[in-house]
Amino acid sequence: MSHTDNPVAHPSKTLSQGRLYTEILSALETGTLKLQSLPGSLLTVMNSLKDNNASAGRVAQAARADMGLTEHLLRVVNSPIYRAIRPITELDQAVSRLGMGRVQNLTTTYSMKQLIQTRRGNIRALLDDYWSHSTRVGTTAYVLAHHTRQLDPNDALFYGVTHNIGVMPILDHLSRKKDLDLSRTDTQALVRRVYPHAGVSLLRHWNLDEERVNVIREHLNFQRNPGRRADMTDVVLVGNLFAWHERGVALTETRWEDLPAFGKFGMQAKEFVSLLPTLSNTIDEFQAYFFAA
Repeated sequence: MSHTDNPVAHPSKTLSQGRLYTEILSALETGTLKLQSLPGSLLTVMNSLKDNNASAGRVAQAARADMGLTEHLLRVVNSPIYRAIRPITELDQAVSRLGMGRVQNLTTTYSMKQLIQTRRGNIRALLDDYWSHSTRVGTTAYVLAHHTRQLDPNDALFYGVTHNIGVMPILDHLSRKKDLDLSRTDTQALVRRVYPHAGVSLLRHWNLDEERVNVIREHLNFQRNPGRRADMTDVVLVGNLFAWHERGVALTETRWEDLPAFGKFGMQAKEFVSLLPTLSNTIDEFQAYFFAA
Protein backbone atom coordinates (compact mmCIF):
# COMPACT_ATOMS: atom_id res chain seq x y z
CA MET A 1 0.00 0.00 0.00
CA SER A 2 1.43 3.36 -0.92
CA HIS A 3 2.10 5.87 1.82
CA THR A 4 -0.64 8.17 0.55
CA ASP A 5 -3.38 5.61 0.12
CA ASN A 6 -6.49 5.96 2.23
CA PRO A 7 -8.71 4.64 -0.52
CA VAL A 8 -12.39 5.03 -1.10
CA ALA A 9 -13.80 2.68 -3.71
CA HIS A 10 -14.94 4.28 -6.96
CA PRO A 11 -18.75 3.88 -7.38
CA SER A 12 -18.37 2.15 -10.75
CA LYS A 13 -16.29 -0.60 -9.16
CA THR A 14 -18.43 -1.19 -6.05
CA LEU A 15 -20.51 -3.97 -7.57
CA SER A 16 -17.42 -5.70 -8.94
CA GLN A 17 -15.74 -5.51 -5.54
CA GLY A 18 -18.88 -6.82 -3.88
CA ARG A 19 -19.02 -9.83 -6.18
CA LEU A 20 -15.32 -10.54 -5.67
CA TYR A 21 -15.67 -10.22 -1.90
CA THR A 22 -18.53 -12.72 -1.89
CA GLU A 23 -16.67 -15.01 -4.28
CA ILE A 24 -13.52 -15.07 -2.14
CA LEU A 25 -15.43 -15.65 1.11
CA SER A 26 -17.36 -18.48 -0.53
CA ALA A 27 -14.13 -20.05 -1.81
CA LEU A 28 -12.65 -19.86 1.69
CA GLU A 29 -15.71 -21.48 3.24
CA THR A 30 -15.73 -24.32 0.70
CA GLY A 31 -11.96 -24.81 0.75
CA THR A 32 -11.62 -24.03 -2.96
CA LEU A 33 -9.44 -20.92 -2.67
CA LYS A 34 -5.88 -21.90 -3.51
CA LEU A 35 -3.66 -21.53 -0.44
CA GLN A 36 0.12 -21.38 -0.69
CA SER A 37 2.06 -24.33 0.68
CA LEU A 38 5.43 -24.04 2.36
CA PRO A 39 8.41 -24.95 0.15
CA GLY A 40 9.44 -28.58 0.72
CA SER A 41 12.66 -27.89 2.63
CA LEU A 42 10.95 -25.39 4.92
CA LEU A 43 8.05 -27.77 5.50
CA THR A 44 10.60 -30.34 6.70
CA VAL A 45 11.95 -27.81 9.19
CA MET A 46 8.48 -26.94 10.44
CA ASN A 47 7.58 -30.61 10.83
CA SER A 48 10.74 -31.27 12.82
CA LEU A 49 9.88 -28.36 15.12
CA LYS A 50 6.49 -29.91 15.93
CA ASP A 51 8.23 -32.84 17.61
CA ASN A 52 8.63 -31.87 21.26
CA ASN A 53 11.55 -34.29 21.52
CA ALA A 54 13.43 -32.92 18.51
CA SER A 55 17.04 -32.00 19.24
CA ALA A 56 18.80 -28.87 18.03
CA GLY A 57 20.92 -31.12 15.82
CA ARG A 58 17.88 -32.62 14.11
CA VAL A 59 16.30 -29.23 13.46
CA ALA A 60 19.62 -27.86 12.20
CA GLN A 61 19.99 -30.81 9.84
CA ALA A 62 16.58 -30.04 8.33
CA ALA A 63 17.38 -26.33 8.05
CA ARG A 64 20.67 -26.95 6.23
CA ALA A 65 18.68 -28.09 3.19
CA ASP A 66 17.83 -24.43 2.59
CA MET A 67 20.96 -22.27 2.33
CA GLY A 68 18.96 -19.04 2.57
CA LEU A 69 17.33 -20.11 5.83
CA THR A 70 20.69 -21.22 7.20
CA GLU A 71 22.22 -17.83 6.46
CA HIS A 72 19.17 -16.07 7.91
CA LEU A 73 19.34 -17.95 11.22
CA LEU A 74 23.08 -17.40 11.57
CA ARG A 75 22.77 -13.68 10.78
CA VAL A 76 20.03 -13.18 13.35
CA VAL A 77 21.74 -15.20 16.10
CA ASN A 78 24.94 -13.16 15.61
CA SER A 79 23.14 -9.82 15.71
CA PRO A 80 23.54 -7.56 18.78
CA ILE A 81 19.99 -8.52 19.78
CA TYR A 82 21.17 -11.91 21.07
CA ARG A 83 24.55 -10.72 22.37
CA ALA A 84 26.52 -13.88 21.69
CA ILE A 85 29.86 -13.89 23.56
CA ARG A 86 31.62 -15.12 20.42
CA PRO A 87 30.45 -15.53 16.80
CA ILE A 88 28.26 -18.59 16.22
CA THR A 89 29.14 -20.38 12.99
CA GLU A 90 27.49 -23.79 13.47
CA LEU A 91 23.79 -24.10 12.78
CA ASP A 92 23.07 -26.51 15.65
CA GLN A 93 24.59 -23.95 18.04
CA ALA A 94 22.42 -21.26 16.48
CA VAL A 95 19.28 -23.37 16.98
CA SER A 96 20.23 -24.01 20.62
CA ARG A 97 20.87 -20.32 21.21
CA LEU A 98 17.65 -19.15 19.56
CA GLY A 99 15.38 -21.87 20.95
CA MET A 100 12.79 -23.86 19.06
CA GLY A 101 10.06 -21.21 19.29
CA ARG A 102 12.23 -18.50 17.77
CA VAL A 103 13.47 -20.83 15.05
CA GLN A 104 9.86 -21.61 14.16
CA ASN A 105 9.00 -17.91 14.03
CA LEU A 106 12.04 -17.05 11.92
CA THR A 107 11.37 -19.97 9.57
CA THR A 108 7.76 -18.89 9.07
CA THR A 109 8.61 -15.27 8.31
CA TYR A 110 11.46 -16.37 6.04
CA SER A 111 8.97 -18.61 4.21
CA MET A 112 6.63 -15.67 3.70
CA LYS A 113 9.43 -13.67 2.10
CA GLN A 114 10.36 -16.56 -0.18
CA LEU A 115 6.78 -16.97 -1.34
CA ILE A 116 6.62 -13.25 -2.15
CA GLN A 117 9.86 -13.40 -4.14
CA THR A 118 8.42 -16.03 -6.49
CA ARG A 119 5.75 -13.60 -7.68
CA ARG A 120 6.19 -11.22 -10.62
CA GLY A 121 4.62 -8.12 -12.12
CA ASN A 122 1.87 -6.11 -10.44
CA ILE A 123 1.22 -8.72 -7.77
CA ARG A 124 4.88 -8.62 -6.72
CA ALA A 125 4.77 -4.84 -6.32
CA LEU A 126 1.68 -5.06 -4.12
CA LEU A 127 3.11 -7.92 -2.08
CA ASP A 128 6.38 -6.04 -1.54
CA ASP A 129 4.39 -3.14 -0.11
CA TYR A 130 2.40 -5.44 2.18
CA TRP A 131 5.64 -7.14 3.28
CA SER A 132 7.19 -3.79 4.14
CA HIS A 133 4.13 -2.94 6.25
CA SER A 134 4.00 -6.34 7.96
CA THR A 135 7.68 -6.20 8.96
CA ARG A 136 7.10 -2.71 10.34
CA VAL A 137 4.20 -4.00 12.44
CA GLY A 138 6.29 -6.96 13.59
CA THR A 139 9.30 -4.93 14.68
CA THR A 140 7.04 -2.37 16.36
CA ALA A 141 5.37 -5.18 18.30
CA TYR A 142 8.83 -6.54 19.23
CA VAL A 143 10.03 -3.18 20.53
CA LEU A 144 6.79 -2.52 22.44
CA ALA A 145 6.87 -5.96 24.06
CA HIS A 146 10.54 -5.48 24.99
CA HIS A 147 9.88 -1.97 26.35
CA THR A 148 6.93 -2.97 28.53
CA ARG A 149 8.32 -6.41 29.51
CA GLN A 150 4.89 -8.03 29.51
CA LEU A 151 5.11 -10.33 26.47
CA ASP A 152 7.80 -12.35 24.69
CA PRO A 153 9.27 -9.93 22.11
CA ASN A 154 10.18 -12.76 19.71
CA ASP A 155 6.60 -14.02 19.63
CA ALA A 156 5.34 -10.45 19.26
CA LEU A 157 7.61 -10.07 16.22
CA PHE A 158 6.16 -13.18 14.58
CA TYR A 159 2.55 -12.32 15.31
CA GLY A 160 3.07 -8.84 13.90
CA VAL A 161 4.70 -10.02 10.69
CA THR A 162 1.98 -12.59 9.98
CA HIS A 163 -1.01 -10.36 10.82
CA ASN A 164 -1.73 -9.72 7.13
CA ILE A 165 -0.51 -13.01 5.67
CA GLY A 166 -3.95 -13.47 4.09
CA VAL A 167 -3.01 -10.90 1.46
CA MET A 168 -0.99 -13.54 -0.45
CA PRO A 169 -3.78 -15.95 -1.44
CA ILE A 170 -6.13 -13.08 -2.25
CA LEU A 171 -3.70 -11.38 -4.63
CA ASP A 172 -2.84 -14.73 -6.20
CA HIS A 173 -6.54 -15.33 -6.78
CA LEU A 174 -7.03 -11.90 -8.35
CA SER A 175 -3.93 -12.27 -10.54
CA ARG A 176 -5.48 -15.31 -12.24
CA LYS A 177 -8.47 -13.26 -13.41
CA LYS A 178 -7.15 -12.02 -16.73
CA ASP A 179 -10.19 -9.84 -17.51
CA LEU A 180 -10.28 -8.16 -14.09
CA ASP A 181 -10.26 -4.38 -14.23
CA LEU A 182 -9.55 -3.05 -10.74
CA SER A 183 -7.27 -0.14 -9.99
CA ARG A 184 -4.53 -0.47 -7.38
CA THR A 185 -6.67 1.54 -4.94
CA ASP A 186 -9.74 -0.62 -5.55
CA THR A 187 -7.67 -3.79 -5.19
CA GLN A 188 -6.32 -2.57 -1.85
CA ALA A 189 -9.82 -1.72 -0.64
CA LEU A 190 -11.00 -5.23 -1.50
CA VAL A 191 -7.97 -6.86 0.12
CA ARG A 192 -8.51 -4.93 3.36
CA ARG A 193 -12.05 -6.30 3.61
CA VAL A 194 -11.13 -9.95 3.25
CA TYR A 195 -7.48 -10.53 4.23
CA PRO A 196 -8.19 -11.53 7.87
CA HIS A 197 -10.50 -14.32 6.65
CA ALA A 198 -7.88 -15.58 4.20
CA GLY A 199 -5.14 -15.31 6.82
CA VAL A 200 -7.06 -17.53 9.23
CA SER A 201 -7.44 -20.17 6.52
CA LEU A 202 -3.77 -20.00 5.50
CA LEU A 203 -2.37 -20.39 9.03
CA ARG A 204 -4.69 -23.32 9.63
CA HIS A 205 -3.49 -24.78 6.32
CA TRP A 206 0.04 -24.51 7.75
CA ASN A 207 -1.15 -26.19 10.98
CA LEU A 208 -0.18 -23.28 13.22
CA ASP A 209 -1.84 -22.86 16.60
CA GLU A 210 -5.09 -21.05 17.31
CA GLU A 211 -3.51 -18.21 19.29
CA ARG A 212 -1.68 -17.15 16.14
CA VAL A 213 -4.90 -17.52 14.15
CA ASN A 214 -6.78 -15.38 16.68
CA VAL A 215 -4.37 -12.46 16.25
CA ILE A 216 -5.22 -12.35 12.55
CA ARG A 217 -8.93 -12.57 13.29
CA GLU A 218 -9.01 -9.91 16.03
CA HIS A 219 -6.27 -7.32 15.38
CA LEU A 220 -8.72 -4.86 13.78
CA ASN A 221 -11.22 -5.12 16.65
CA PHE A 222 -10.14 -1.96 18.42
CA GLN A 223 -12.62 -2.31 21.30
CA ARG A 224 -11.69 -5.91 22.16
CA ASN A 225 -11.08 -6.33 25.86
CA PRO A 226 -11.10 -10.01 26.88
CA GLY A 227 -9.06 -9.48 30.06
CA ARG A 228 -6.91 -7.14 32.11
CA ARG A 229 -3.56 -8.44 30.89
CA ALA A 230 -2.15 -7.61 27.49
CA ASP A 231 -2.01 -10.43 24.96
CA MET A 232 -0.47 -10.87 21.52
CA THR A 233 -3.49 -9.43 19.75
CA ASP A 234 -3.15 -6.25 21.83
CA VAL A 235 0.50 -5.76 20.92
CA VAL A 236 -0.18 -6.35 17.21
CA LEU A 237 -3.19 -4.04 17.32
CA VAL A 238 -1.01 -1.23 18.71
CA GLY A 239 1.83 -2.05 16.32
CA ASN A 240 -0.52 -1.88 13.35
CA LEU A 241 -1.92 1.47 14.50
CA PHE A 242 1.63 2.80 14.84
CA ALA A 243 2.73 1.56 11.41
CA TRP A 244 -0.24 3.21 9.75
CA HIS A 245 0.25 6.36 11.85
CA GLU A 246 3.74 6.64 10.35
CA ARG A 247 2.10 6.61 6.92
CA GLY A 248 -0.35 9.33 7.89
CA VAL A 249 -3.34 6.98 8.00
CA ALA A 250 -5.75 6.65 10.94
CA LEU A 251 -7.27 3.17 11.15
CA THR A 252 -9.94 4.23 13.63
CA GLU A 253 -11.67 7.46 14.55
CA THR A 254 -11.53 6.48 18.22
CA ARG A 255 -8.86 8.31 20.20
CA TRP A 256 -5.95 6.06 21.10
CA GLU A 257 -6.38 6.83 24.80
CA ASP A 258 -9.88 5.33 24.60
CA LEU A 259 -8.66 2.00 23.23
CA PRO A 260 -8.43 -0.78 25.86
CA ALA A 261 -5.12 -2.12 24.50
CA PHE A 262 -3.09 0.93 25.54
CA GLY A 263 -4.02 0.78 29.22
CA LYS A 264 -2.87 -2.84 29.42
CA PHE A 265 0.73 -1.85 28.61
CA GLY A 266 0.95 0.46 31.60
CA MET A 267 1.17 3.62 29.53
CA GLN A 268 -1.16 6.31 28.38
CA ALA A 269 -1.61 6.91 24.67
CA LYS A 270 -0.01 10.38 25.04
CA GLU A 271 3.05 8.75 26.59
CA PHE A 272 3.26 6.29 23.73
CA VAL A 273 2.96 9.09 21.16
CA SER A 274 5.73 11.02 22.93
CA LEU A 275 7.95 7.95 22.54
CA LEU A 276 7.29 7.62 18.79
CA PRO A 277 10.47 9.37 17.56
CA THR A 278 12.66 7.23 19.82
CA LEU A 279 10.68 4.09 19.07
CA SER A 280 10.89 4.73 15.34
CA ASN A 281 14.70 4.82 15.44
CA THR A 282 14.83 1.64 17.52
CA ILE A 283 12.37 -0.06 15.18
CA ASP A 284 14.53 0.89 12.18
CA GLU A 285 17.51 -0.80 13.85
CA PHE A 286 15.67 -4.00 14.73
CA GLN A 287 14.06 -4.16 11.30
CA ALA A 288 17.53 -4.12 9.72
CA TYR A 289 18.62 -7.11 11.85
CA PHE A 290 15.56 -9.27 11.30
CA PHE A 291 14.64 -8.43 7.73
CA ALA A 292 17.77 -7.42 5.87
CA ALA A 293 17.35 -7.68 2.11
